Amino acid sequence: LARLAVAPRATVWILDEPFAALDAAAVTFVESLVAGHLERGGAALVTTHQETALVAGSARRIELGAA
Repeated sequence: LARLAVAPRATVWILDEPFAALDAAAVTFVESLVAGHLERGGAALVTTHQETALVAGSARRIELGAA
């Protein structure tokens, strides 16, 4: 996550469980990093089991359930 925060031109972020083992303040910080990236025209693929406040104009949410 730290590399992404300072990456000069990473267009697409792929984040697998970025909120795991983070406290509430850290989750909010990571959400703001991702939101800023999206506002600058970047893209993010985020997988998580936790609720998130991430919202973007072109956001797509896919929920997988048991078969």
